Amino acid sequence: MFIKLLVGSLKSNAIKFFGILIILLCQPGFGQQITTPGNQNIPANKQNYNAITGTYSLSGYDASIEYQLAITVTGNASATLSINTTTGLDISGNLNFPSSFSGFEEIYFKGTIAEIEAALNSISVSSTSVLSGQIKIQTYIYPYKQNTFFNPKNGHAYEVVANSNISWLNAKSASENTSFGGETGYLVTVTSQDEHDFTYKLDKSYWLGASDADSEGVWEWVTGPEAGTQFWSGNANGSSIDGLFNLWSDKGTDQPNNYGSGEDYAGFYRPDEYFGWRDYEESSGEIYGYVIEYGTSTDTTGMNSSLNNVQASEVTLTQKGFLSDATLEEIPAYEKTGAAITPSLNLTYNGTSLVKDTDYTVSFSNNINVGTASVSITGIGNY
Repeated sequence: MFIKLLVGSLKSNAIKFFGILIILLCQPGFGQQITTPGNQNIPANKQNYNAITGTYSLSGYDASIEYQLAITVTGNASATLSINTTTGLDISGNLNFPSSFSGFEEIYFKGTIAEIEAALNSISVSSTSVLSGQIKIQTYIYPYKQNTFFNPKNGHAYEVVANSNISWLNAKSASENTSFGGETGYLVTVTSQDEHDFTYKLDKSYWLGASDADSEGVWEWVTGPEAGTQFWSGNANGSSIDGLFNLWSDKGTDQPNNYGSGEDYAGFYRPDEYFGWRDYEESSGEIYGYVIEYGTSTDTTGMNSSLNNVQASEVTLTQKGFLSDATLEEIPAYEKTGAAITPSLNLTYNGTSLVKDTDYTVSFSNNINVGTASVSITGIGNY
């Protein structure tokens, strides 16, 4: 007499898909709120996976105006997103920022609040093979303002102003007479490689908030939170102060060079070919305009921005190997012994042999008497 064992079910990791939605509130006095899907597990190695549990809901926003939305993907999974409902969304005017709704890690677009909500609820994920890798979907929403972009790396916003005739001094003054999100603007300061990489996407040559007008060769940030901080000493053969970030150009004539009658104001020169920072006289035909920076937060994430008109949210997806995608070697028939039959299993996932009690647990039923037995396999750890 024989017992035939059949696989009854292959269960994915029994980790809870949180039923309670995460609610993130904006700064007091505005009333907007974002309700997001809960953190959850998703299968690894899936293209355009669109079965995320839960929905985004945006409430308290002004339905008569447009908003800008920035979405970024962080975490250690190297996954990408796609937006499948794009009706009404506008990606024009994005300068050099990513503008594809498919396979992105970062995107900016504008639309009404209803259009943005529909877009968020159409997100699909292309996950990777990194088991237990995290995909952090971060969203930042704020009232649309032309040529103004939020930086998720530091929580600041940057506004590009076209004015090829404006002098450095007038650009500084104009910046300080603006505001956004409850913060007074200032002529942009670029103090890290990450910030440079962001501002480079602004795609223009612009004035920087740095000068050595007070003392030749003593280059300081003279605007924003960094005002009074010296970052460079000397001309082109000088040196940084305490290793502070700088990006003086070494193309053509090394910079800064205090050419001619004197050049005491910094600008970022970005023609078709990449250059870097240069020193200029108070006015220059090489400058497209200026960039106003808003924000004083020093965090390395935009989740804690000092701008009170930016609402942020984050959903964490964890990639798991779902055992429904695993392969179980056929279990042969066994002769009845009067005792429970518990054969060893050969279970593989993506070519990897899984280990009992490390990657999965097993339970048997109906495995003593003649008939059809069942085995239930439940993932643990990465599964």
